Amino acid sequence: MKARKTALEALAPVAAVLSQSGLSKEDLAKATNDLNAPYTAMHVNVAAAAELTGDPQLKAKISAYQLAVEQAIVAVEGSDSDQAKLKAVIELPAMRSAEKAVVAACS
Repeated sequence: MKARKTALEALAPVAAVLSQSGLSKEDLAKATNDLNAPYTAMHVNVAAAAELTGDPQLKAKISAYQLAVEQAIVAVEGSDSDQAKLKAVIELPAMRSAEKAVVAACS
């Protein structure tokens, strides 16, 4: 939950930038880096959380979330700083679904 909160706080300003039109190549390169950092941190934190639980069902949900985060990292790295692709990463349905499953399991 802490990793999720931290990532959401870091992603919000990037999402706001990406919603603007007319971004320069430099703006898009910065947005790419700004997206990669929280996803990478989230990946590390989610992996640590998976190791802490003894509940196999929760561990499976956390692992699915970790996979979704990995997919987001790959998507950011493969975006070529394309604004539409970067925006799509923030809204990845697989990530939202996995995140909701983990949050529901922890509530």
